[in-house]
Amino acid sequence: MVKVGIAGFNALTRTLLRVFISKLTQTCPPQENLFHIVSINCPKTSIECMVYMLKHDPIYGDPKVEISHNLDEISIGGIRIAVTNCEEQAAPWKNTKTEYVIDVINGTNDKSGMHLRDGVKKVFVAGNGTGRYPVHVFGVNHECIKDRADLIVMGSQHINAVACIASILHEPYILQEVVTSYLVPSGIESGVEKPCNKTFCKDLVPLENAFTPATSPGRGKFVSKIYPDLCDKIHSAAFQTSIPMIGGVQFLGRLCTNTTKEDIICKIKEASEGLLKGILSTSEDIRSTDALATEYSCIVDLKTVQYKKKGNIVHLFGIYDCGYAYATRIFDLANFVAYREQLQNKQCHN
Repeated sequence: MVKVGIAGFNALTRTLLRVFISKLTQTCPPQENLFHIVSINCPKTSIECMVYMLKHDPIYGDPKVEISHNLDEISIGGIRIAVTNCEEQAAPWKNTKTEYVIDVINGTNDKSGMHLRDGVKKVFVAGNGTGRYPVHVFGVNHECIKDRADLIVMGSQHINAVACIASILHEPYILQEVVTSYLVPSGIESGVEKPCNKTFCKDLVPLENAFTPATSPGRGKFVSKIYPDLCDKIHSAAFQTSIPMIGGVQFLGRLCTNTTKEDIICKIKEASEGLLKGILSTSEDIRSTDALATEYSCIVDLKTVQYKKKGNIVHLFGIYDCGYAYATRIFDLANFVAYREQLQNKQCHN
């Protein structure tokens, strides 16, 4: 069992803990639940604040498990997790024999490497990074992670969604050019919440505006980290919405191969029932709230699928839960790496 620590405490941390506890109570295939969360380090968030936010999540509600704490430990559903408030570069991973670290606060920079010490073998970066490292999306190119890779960039919630759609269309039809528009829940754009000290912080979603421009329009370059042949061919724009936790992606692509709307829908359905089962789903009558607390990186609305023969243009729209779905992909990716490492260790012993 691989011991995992989490660097930072925010909405993603809370959701990841919720997913982890949920997975432990499910009947799972043998390759699942191969890691155990043993520690959390966050410099400025008190343990009392962590417990309060875990018990009173403003989006997902009561986790319906017993949560308690003492001076330096949280117990969630009987799972004991050590809590420290050290500066990032001094996080005491050695005390809990942590082997993997999930960094939820440095997703837009290259600081995560600071955790590769004191027995930590791998760091999973929840975000896009700066473009220096490959991006690995579970269900798309996670099997390309090199055995010796010690810093694994997982891409953002939005990159996971568009990568799944691109994986369905790129192989059979070859994408020439892609334009994507993202709907980003306000306050989720950076994935980082303000830490709380003496007072309890709450997740507040501004309701004054339906749409406002987001600050990161260049996500296309991160998708090209997954598909190098699409470098400089993916263009994107982002807009913040007032819908809590639900994100969306509008996908507009130019194909090299002629096809039909019916064939595209068929390919999407095949993927949702095959290679991307449990990762991508489809619906013909979906509302934004239907995606809340679902594990799918993207739920494609089949009613929005359009194909224009002149120009070979395909258009579709999908939605996803920015918290629960993304936390599930983090679990899946870390679990896959742990499973592969376990197999390698068995082969070495044999």
